[in-house]
Amino acid sequence: MALSVTLTGTTVTLDETAGLQNDDTNTALPTAFSSRLTALGADPATAINAAVSNGNVISISGVTGSVGNIAFTDSTGGALDGDSSGLFTNDGEEIFLFTDTQNDNIVLGKTSAGAIAFAVYLEETGSPVSGGKFWSIQYEALEHPDATNPDDSIDLDGNLKVSVSEEINFAFAGAPSGSNLFMMFGNPASTQIVVIGKDPLDQSAGGNITTKDVLNISQAGSTTSFGVNGNQINPGEGAFITYVTGANTNFLVPNLDQNEADVEANIAFTNVVNASSASFTVNQTNPGVGPV
Repeated sequence: MALSVTLTGTTVTLDETAGLQNDDTNTALPTAFSSRLTALGADPATAINAAVSNGNVISISGVTGSVGNIAFTDSTGGALDGDSSGLFTNDGEEIFLFTDTQNDNIVLGKTSAGAIAFAVYLEETGSPVSGGKFWSIQYEALEHPDATNPDDSIDLDGNLKVSVSEEINFAFAGAPSGSNLFMMFGNPASTQIVVIGKDPLDQSAGGNITTKDVLNISQAGSTTSFGVNGNQINPGEGAFITYVTGANTNFLVPNLDQNEADVEANIAFTNVVNASSASFTVNQTNPGVGPV
């Protein structure tokens, strides 16, 4: 099941009128939100009003690893950096959206002069995280299309997005020892990885895979590790790691055997996954070979 972020149907409505109406609250803002606003020169005590959603606005499901970063973003998943909010202050200044540079759970609505007109905070909920509530705070009166209606409402009209990343760990245990053309690791129900050498043989055209880059799997020591053309990766050598889904489970470690790992056609999966970052553990080093 793929990671999914959905709207629950719950919203947060802040009323400019004095007193508590709609989702207005006099409850203290979450510390991460209030302290950041204060640091930005927008003391919550000077706000017109603040509000909090009555429950989660977003729901996160399909997590097979753990939820990584949650952020307010634009439609491409990038930080908001002056995107249009579709809103204006009461004196006609356009308001632009900025993801906060220190806490991307905060989005700031700012005028061209840099004044903060409003801010929104996503409070992560659940353990493990499974959703998020929204807090909003307003510092400047906003322009409303119908000046004759005291309850005329405006909203961000789809200009605010939320992106969620997932952290998945991969272990190499169960991989067949020896020299192999490729390896596939991972949870069949989640994301998998395909690992090949930097310059592998086109095995389907014929030839011996050891004439080009091969993966060497070692079971020595406390963990399973791999190198390229040996139990190490020397300067100039390398490996490609591709994130995929739908890998053929017959060729997914630990089901993959050494003979199957030498056949190019067994690199079978359905989709490529865009990963935002990755890290790995260096199992050993060979002094004098090159920098780590």
